Amino acid sequence: MSTTATFWSKYPLTRVLIAFIVGILLAFYNLIIPLNPVISLICILIGISLSIFLQKIENIPGWIPAFVLIISILLAGILYTQIYIKHHEVADNICCNTTQTFTATICEAPIEKSNSVKLIVNINDIQVDSAWQPSKGKALLYLAKDSLALQTKYGDKLLIAAKLNTIDAPKNPHEFNYQRHLKVKNIYLQSYCNSTQWTTLDTHQGNPIMAFSIGLRNKFLQIFKDADMSMQEYSIIAAMLLGCDDYIDPELSKSYSSVGASHILCVSGMHIGIIYMILNFLLSFMDKKPSTKKLKSIILLLFIWLYACMTGLSPSVMRAATMFSFVAFAGLLNRKNNIYNSLLTSMTLLLIINPLNIFAVGFQFSYLAVFGIVWLNKLFYNLYTCKTKLGNYLWNIICVSLTAQISIAPLSAFYFHQFPNYFLLTNVIVITLAPFVIGLGIAVLTCSFWAPLYKLLAYCLTLLIRLMNNLVVGIDNIPYSSTKGICFSPIQTILIYIFIATLFCALLYKYKDCIFLSLSTLIVFLSLEFYNQFRVNHLNEIVIYSSRSTPIIDHFQGRNCTCYYSDCSCIKNIDFSCQGNRIYNRSKNIESYGNSHYIDFGEKNCLIIDQPIIPNDEKITVNYLILSQQLQNMETICQRFSFDTLIIDGSFSYYQREKLLSSCERLNIKYIDLSQQALILPLGKS
Repeated sequence: MSTTATFWSKYPLTRVLIAFIVGILLAFYNLIIPLNPVISLICILIGISLSIFLQKIENIPGWIPAFVLIISILLAGILYTQIYIKHHEVADNICCNTTQTFTATICEAPIEKSNSVKLIVNINDIQVDSAWQPSKGKALLYLAKDSLALQTKYGDKLLIAAKLNTIDAPKNPHEFNYQRHLKVKNIYLQSYCNSTQWTTLDTHQGNPIMAFSIGLRNKFLQIFKDADMSMQEYSIIAAMLLGCDDYIDPELSKSYSSVGASHILCVSGMHIGIIYMILNFLLSFMDKKPSTKKLKSIILLLFIWLYACMTGLSPSVMRAATMFSFVAFAGLLNRKNNIYNSLLTSMTLLLIINPLNIFAVGFQFSYLAVFGIVWLNKLFYNLYTCKTKLGNYLWNIICVSLTAQISIAPLSAFYFHQFPNYFLLTNVIVITLAPFVIGLGIAVLTCSFWAPLYKLLAYCLTLLIRLMNNLVVGIDNIPYSSTKGICFSPIQTILIYIFIATLFCALLYKYKDCIFLSLSTLIVFLSLEFYNQFRVNHLNEIVIYSSRSTPIIDHFQGRNCTCYYSDCSCIKNIDFSCQGNRIYNRSKNIESYGNSHYIDFGEKNCLIIDQPIIPNDEKITVNYLILSQQLQNMETICQRFSFDTLIIDGSFSYYQREKLLSSCERLNIKYIDLSQQALILPLGKS
C-alpha cells in the first residue's frame, strides 16, 4: 500500500473535511450558482451510495470511489452552506433604512459601552400597514445609555420603533471588512435607539440553558467587582477565567497582542487544559481502581462543560470544550486515542452546527495551534534533554510556544500584520503565571462566602495579575519587541503554510519529493514578494479616503506616505480609514499635516472647502475641489472656483448629499461621491 493510501486510511476524515470546507468557501463567496435543494440532495445520496458500491468492486482503482465521495461531500458543503445562509438572511418584509416598528428578543448578553448599551437581537415580528407580520433577522442594536438600558438582560423582548440600517461594505482600499465580520455571525442589520424608541415587553424569553449560563457568569463577575480590584486587574481575570473581554483597556490589549500573548485573554483550549490539570490533580485519588477512574473521567467532562457554562457559553469556549471533550472521550472508552482523528471529528461537528465557523479567527487559530503542537512538539522537544525539573519545564514551554507560533504565525501576520519577536520570553512568563492566576481566580469564587479568606485571596490575585501586566507591558516597551507592517496576500499565506508543511514532512518522514515541493513553493512566494516590492517602489498615487469626519488624503511616493487632513480634532479616525492601505503599500515613512486646505501634488492640486463660501470676484483654479461638512450653494461655488472635478466627502447627511448631487446634475458638474468609495488617482512615475 502506498504512503498516500496509508495516510488516507489512517485519517479518513481528512479528505471529507477538506471537500466540505471547499464547498463552504464556494457557497460563502458566491462562486457557484444557488443549487436546487431537492435535486442536489438526490445527487449527494446517489454519489455516496455509488462510492460505497464501487469500493466493493475488486478491479476498480481506489481513486474512483474516493473521487465520487469527495465530489458528493463538496456538493453537500455547498448546499448546506447555501441553506444555512438563506435561513439566517433578513426577511423580505423588513424595509432597510426606513423607520419601522418591530419586536425583538435579546439573544446575547448586553455589553455596556461608554455611551451606549450594545445588544444582539433576533427580530420576531414587524408592523406592516398597521398589521403585525412574522419576521426574522439578526441585528446589532445600540441603546442610548441610561438606567433602563443598563437593566436589559438576555431573553428580554423589546418593542422598538427605529430605522434598521444595512451594514456598509468597506469603502476604503484594504479597510477592515466589518460587513463580512458580522455576516459570519449572521448579523445583517444595525440600529441606534434613544430612550423614547424602545420599551421592554417581556422577560425570560431566551434559551433557559443560555440564560442560566449568562446569569451564572454575571454573578461571578460581580464577585470579582466586589473584590476592590482596579479596572485593569478586573478586566484581565474576567477575560482569562470567564471569557468576558469587553472591559480590557485598548492600550493594555495592544501590549498583549504585540508581544504574542493575546491568546491568554480569551478562554481557549489552554485555559480548559489548565482547569482540567487542576481538577485532575485534585481527583488523583480516584486513579487506583478502573471503575473510579472512569467515574473520574465523567466528572472531568462534566466540569469542563460546567466551566463552559460559567463563561456564558461563548463561541470560543464552546469550540475549546468540544475539541477537548472529543479528545477526553476517546480515553474514557479505553480506546487507543488518535488525537488527530479526535480533532478532525470535533472540527467536523462544529462546522455541521455552523459552517461559517470556518471564518472565525479564533476557530482558525485554535485548530492550527493544536495541530501544530501535536505534530511538531515532539520533534523540537527531542532536540535537547534537560537534567533538572526546572530546565525540563522551561524547555517544554519553549517547545510548545515555538510549535504553536510556527503554526499560527503566517495567519497572525495576514490578519494583524505583525510578528512578536520576543514571543518565547513572553510565553515562558505568561504560561508560567496563567495556572496560578486561574487557580487563584477559582479560589476567590469558591471562598467568596467567607469574607476574610475572600479578601486575602483577591488581594493575592490582584498582585499576581498586576505583575503579569507589568511584565507584558515591559516586554512590549523593549526596542524591536514586534515587527509591524507585515503584509501577506491570501495566496502568500497559503504558500507559507505549504512551505512549512512540506519542509517538516521532509524532516520528519524523509520524503524527498517534499523537499522539491518546499523549495518550489518558496520560489513562488519570493517571486510574488519581489513583484510587490517592485510595485511599491514605483508607486506614485493619491488616495482620497471615504471618511465621515474630515477629508483624509494620502500621497504615496514609493515607501513614503504624506497624509493631509483639514480638521485636527478628527485625527483619531485617520488610522481606521488609512492603516490597511498604508500596510498594503508597505509605507515606512509617514508624515502628517493637519489644517491642510490647499494641497499641491505637482501634477495635480486640490482645495478642501469646509467653511461657508463668501462671494468674491477673484476666481481660484484647482484640479479637484473637495466639499466637506458645510452645505454650499453650488452657483456660488461655480462663481468662485474653476475646477475639473467636484468631490463630495462622507461628512454630509443623506438629505444634504441628495441636494448637492441634484445641483451637480442640474449644473452639469462632474462630481465624485466619496460616501460610496474612496478615490484613487494615479500620478506619473515615481
